[in-house]
Amino acid sequence: IVKHAFEIIHLLTGENPLQVLMTAIINSGPREDSTRIGHAGTVRRQAVDVSPLRRVNQA
Repeated sequence: IVKHAFEIIHLLTGENPLQVLMTAIINSGPREDSTRIGHAGTVRRQAVDVSPLRRVNQA
């Protein structure tokens, strides 16, 4: 099934199917996350950027 899918991708795009897959995985990851900031009973969420490795791992 995967081989046929890669053949279809190659025929439609003319590009390397593995490169297309890697680009899709990289683009599907989150670009922003939230972290907990505060101490004791006061906790609030702060928006932070996500590192490239974490984006790929979460995707």
